[in-house]
Amino acid sequence: GYLGLGEVFLLREDYPQSRQALLESTALYRQVPQEDELSLTLANLADVECRLGLSDQARSHLEESLQIAAETGSWQACLSAVGKTALFMALQGEVELGIEVYALATSYPYLGNSIYWEDSVGKPMAELAEGIPEAARIAAIERGKNRDLHETVRELCAWIRSSPLI
Repeated sequence: GYLGLGEVFLLREDYPQSRQALLESTALYRQVPQEDELSLTLANLADVECRLGLSDQARSHLEESLQIAAETGSWQACLSAVGKTALFMALQGEVELGIEVYALATSYPYLGNSIYWEDSVGKPMAELAEGIPEAARIAAIERGKNRDLHETVRELCAWIRSSPLI
């Protein structure tokens, strides 16, 4: 559906089309009791909006995605929200923390073995990671692998509420 279409446009770097498809998906998921799917859609929408420079919307949608993930405990929603938040953090200059959180998300095969995730988040994260020392990068990855997923979702909910605008 629209979520998949939004992801395809995201990979093609057609962010306006991706945003439109994801907005359609969001509207549909708000009409049915599929909060985990709504969370996935909102996380992708936040990613696209961040890339379009729509900071307020990106923050709002990412916060809602994280909140749904925290409330439902859905592993899929949690991983998606954590993975997209990692990129958001790194783009805000919190590169080491972003790497740590991304390492947690990709320690699960659902994301760690996903070509979509590698292309949409992994490659930009790798570029951002080049800006910090290798020892710091390795330490962040190790810390991330030892994090608890649900505890991290709760921490990120608090982080996004308190972080400055991108």
